[in-house]
Parts: sequence; C-alpha cells; structure tokens
Amino acid sequence: MTVSSTLQFSRPSDPDGFVLRLTLSDLPDHACLDVGFPQTAASMNIGQMLDMVFPADEPAQAALEETFDLSENPDLPEIYQCFLEVMGQFRLGLCHLAVSGTDGAFVEMGAPISAIYKAVEDGNAEEEAVSRVNLLPQYRALDYAARMGWDGGEPDVVKWLQECVALYFIDKHEVTIPVLTPGEAEGSIGSVVAGLQEKGLIRFSEPDNGTEITEEGRGFIGKLLGETEGYIDRYDLFNDVLWEPDNGSMEFDTGHGEDLRVEVFIYQGLDPLRTVFLLRLYDGTLDEFVNEWQERIGEVSFYDYILEPIVNRCVVGEELLDIAMEEGFAKLEEAAEEARESRMFDRIVGGPRYSPYLHYGIC
Repeated sequence: MTVSSTLQFSRPSDPDGFVLRLTLSDLPDHACLDVGFPQTAASMNIGQMLDMVFPADEPAQAALEETFDLSENPDLPEIYQCFLEVMGQFRLGLCHLAVSGTDGAFVEMGAPISAIYKAVEDGNAEEEAVSRVNLLPQYRALDYAARMGWDGGEPDVVKWLQECVALYFIDKHEVTIPVLTPGEAEGSIGSVVAGLQEKGLIRFSEPDNGTEITEEGRGFIGKLLGETEGYIDRYDLFNDVLWEPDNGSMEFDTGHGEDLRVEVFIYQGLDPLRTVFLLRLYDGTLDEFVNEWQERIGEVSFYDYILEPIVNRCVVGEELLDIAMEEGFAKLEEAAEEARESRMFDRIVGGPRYSPYLHYGIC
C-alpha cells in the first residue's frame, strides 16, 4: 500500500481521512505530532504506521520534513527528531516500545490502526476528534547487557552491583544496618550484607550495633575510585560532542552536544556496564534513593534505571566516531602537554600559570 505521498503533518486533505496525534512519554503533551492519513491507511497496523511516519532511511526522513508547516509550529523539526531518536533506538533493540491509544490501554504493534480510530468515531466529546497514540520507550539495561555479553568482568554481576550499592550507602551516607536475624538475612538486603561481611568488607560494631567499613573494604572502594577516575580522565571529554554533519567538524564541551561516552567505551573494548555503573556511583546518581535503596536493592528496575545510559544513548556511525576519538584524544594529549609545561614552569619560577585546559580535569 502506498500512502506516503498523502501523509500530512496536519489535517488530512482526504475528507474521509483521519488524524493521529502522536505523543512521546518523555515530552510534554503540547510537543506532539498531528499526522493526517487517508482513509486507505486505516487497514495498516501500528508498526507499519510508525515505519511510514518515521522511516529508517535519512532521505525519506528529509522528504517528510519538507512537508512540515513551520508557520503553524516552528518546533516541528526538533519534535520530530526526538521521535526519530526513540524509533532508532527501538530498531536497534536498545529499548522496548510500548504503544497506548486514546483510552490509555496498551496495544500491540500488530494491532490495526482502525481499532484505535474506531474508538474515536464512537466517542461524542469534541476533544476526541483526534485519536492519540502514545509511545513509551522502556529501557531494560540489564537484559540488553546480558544479550551483548557484558558482565562487568565479574563472575556474578548482579551480586557485584548489589554489594557496590550497599557499600556506597554504608560509606557515603553512613547508613547503619543492624545485625540481622537468620530469618531477616534471607531477604535481599540481608543476603547482600551477609555477603559483604563474609568477604571481610564490613563488620558490625557491637557498642552501637552499627555497620562499619573494614580496612579491606576501604581498599576495595579505593580501587574502584581509582578505576573510575581513570575513566573520567580519559573519556569525560566525550560526554559533550557537537559536530557539523556537512563537514564533520567537531566541538567539545559546548553544552549542546551529544554524550558519546558509551559509544566510545564499546569502540575501545571496555565493558559499558562496568564503566557506566562506576561513573553513576561517582556522580551521585544513587543519592536520590537514600531513603529507599534497602527495599529496592533486589529490584531489576532499580539497576535498569542506574544503567540506563547503556541503552538510552545516541548511536553514531563508525566514521563519525573515528573522527570524534581522533580529535578528542588529540585534545587530551594537548592538554596533558600543557599540564607538563605548566608544572615545569612552576618549578622554574615558583608560581602557577593559567592553563586553558584545566576544565578537562587533566591538571
């Protein structure tokens, strides 16, 4: 069925046509796409409709963007790009896409559009004249990591994640976990604490019945901190990369670029589950869970949230990634050389010298 030529981001020219209002869960309701379809499109299913509105190839995307009525909504290109990014992630298997209709009920990708549109026809309210189709991307980082063979370099990655989380809160937030009875120790937090105690990373303080990090535990935390700071020194520059598609020129640290760190980790042969988790520990992402982490430490959804950057990311081609890494690592080497010269200058004249590269964390 060929209907793309009559697809409109507005009311349909076909008097028997219909409009679908496409919304994205992460965007405000007003950032939507009203797409007009001819009546013949009603026999398509949801998946076919999404492929038509958000084609995978860039020329087809550009052709559709030329039909935008920017006088009515100048933000259409930006809104459309947000949808394209999610659809791109979905096609790469980075997320599951849950689709719901006007009534909020979820529908399968194979469900016909007519099922949603018929519900609108049967309604009486004026506001139901446009049928809503909401897209909800669901990021399941642990499942994706398992499919990719990423295990953090640990024999039991889930146990390692849980123990690191517990140590984080015991150490940074001085959380006290009392001695547990055998029955209590069977739960998630009890099992984790028992494992940490068995490894000698924590001990229970008898006077106040609290929890302490042992010297061995401090060493374990110190090694993770050193490893994390190494990732930051070498790769943090890639958390903000802006490029010009026409000539491939790169800019870093603009405040408007894309975070390419996970892409670089993968390209460099690092395990992104490990690197992302350690970076999230370091940047305080877990602090918002200080009052609930003990209840959530055994939940898959908890780690899916922490590890979301593994899957909710910008995906770029190898050619562009090569350019970004070449220029980025050259800039880091330049910063390192500047730092060496600055230290030498300090030794000679006994005073500091301004370095424009301080913000890269090299010196």
